[in-house]
Amino acid sequence: MLVARRRSRRAAPLNLPKPSAPLALAALLWLALVAAAIVLFGEDGDPDRPRIAPLPPKSCPGPEVGVHSTLAFDGDAQRRARTVDAIDEVLGAQVVRDSLLWHQIEQIEGERDWSRSDSVVEELRAAGIEPVLVVIGSPSWANGVPESTPRHFVNVPPRGPTLDAWIKQYADFLAEAVSRYRGAVRRWEIWNEPNLTLFWRPRPDPDAYRQVYERLRATILRVDPNAEVAVGGLASLVAEPPEPSIPGLAFLGRLTRMQPPLDNVAIHPYTTDDHPPAVHVPGQNNFDDIGRVHDQLVAEGERASIWVTEWGWSSATVGERRQAQYVDRSLAMLEARYPFVRVATHFADRDRPPEFFQGLLANDLQPKPAALAFRRHADLAASRC
Repeated sequence: MLVARRRSRRAAPLNLPKPSAPLALAALLWLALVAAAIVLFGEDGDPDRPRIAPLPPKSCPGPEVGVHSTLAFDGDAQRRARTVDAIDEVLGAQVVRDSLLWHQIEQIEGERDWSRSDSVVEELRAAGIEPVLVVIGSPSWANGVPESTPRHFVNVPPRGPTLDAWIKQYADFLAEAVSRYRGAVRRWEIWNEPNLTLFWRPRPDPDAYRQVYERLRATILRVDPNAEVAVGGLASLVAEPPEPSIPGLAFLGRLTRMQPPLDNVAIHPYTTDDHPPAVHVPGQNNFDDIGRVHDQLVAEGERASIWVTEWGWSSATVGERRQAQYVDRSLAMLEARYPFVRVATHFADRDRPPEFFQGLLANDLQPKPAALAFRRHADLAASRC
């Protein structure tokens, strides 16, 4: 049972630069802008709520463009700051998809340390970037799996009383997170690739996911009625993944038949063997499966928009020049063909050797050719907002 009183460690508030304008009028204008740009989350009497720049109202006719990052997993504060700078200054991203990690924030039951999560949200907002947070994972004390177990945090209890209790604990944690970041985070994704055993252990279960999604969605919208919530990014949309994983479209079909409230569906249209975005190979995963997902939702009477929260090509496989061409073509397809896509976050911001080379930036944050292709489309997307 969760303890009734929680202890939270407060992260340092956002440090704003001092105005450099020599004239008093300029200084006053600067202070007015700062006051307008900062939400004082502590104004309700809670001294532990951080000060974070709020999101501006937006109305974009096309997708908001950004990247997937792993800032929440990176314990090096200086590296996180350099990464955010590169995402902003080099890539010009509007949004960054990152993770909200319960197992990291509450390692000991009843003691929540928000410092790293606060830092990620604060730094993104200070750069004028919108965070999209993926709610994923749980601590060992909640899911019952020892920390020594590989990928222990993505284990989910089986359906029944154990799952019910876990969901209740999760909703308690998430309610505090949404309250903490209300106004600075409006988009939430419930889990990542729940149709694959890599992220939903021991085996994917559409019915269990429905229960988790419905309760956590309701929690988010209760705390922040202006929030947007998506089904967690479904991967391997068509091709059969290794059992017991479930193809993304089949998983979505089983989910929609249970009729949960669907506002947004996140997908990951990676192509099989890194083939080009404009090439369609029957029976394989294709970038244009974005259209198939939309058509399936429409056929089932769903009006959900689509978030494309991961896609990309490894420069180690296709080469840096071809990667740039594929990034350029895929973004052009998103702009021209799929008006129902509201968010598009490329995987990834930077390479993570030895496994991932889909980054727009190298591991040392130097831009690859794909970064330049991406920046052109990011600037176009920003001009539409």
